Amino acid sequence: MRSLARQGLKRRVRASVPMFLTAFAAVATSDLVATVPIRLARRFGAEFDLRVLDPPLAIESFPISVVRHSSTRSDSDLRWLVERVEEVAVSLR
Repeated sequence: MRSLARQGLKRRVRASVPMFLTAFAAVATSDLVATVPIRLARRFGAEFDLRVLDPPLAIESFPISVVRHSSTRSDSDLRWLVERVEEVAVSLR
């Protein structure tokens, strides 16, 4: 939002959906646009007959957190999964 503000612009959010594929479906059947991860846009955009465009301004990065209930701390399978997610996140920096 700071990038927009610097240009005298502001967001006009019309919808917020919990899954990216829902966003693709919404954009495909309306005059809306969506900001989504490029890998998902490249993978699924054509299936929804969408054009994938670069954003018109720089988009700042943001932190991603893994959250889980304290009762799962002893779950070795979940610990393994969290460690893999952390490894991927570090490799993408």
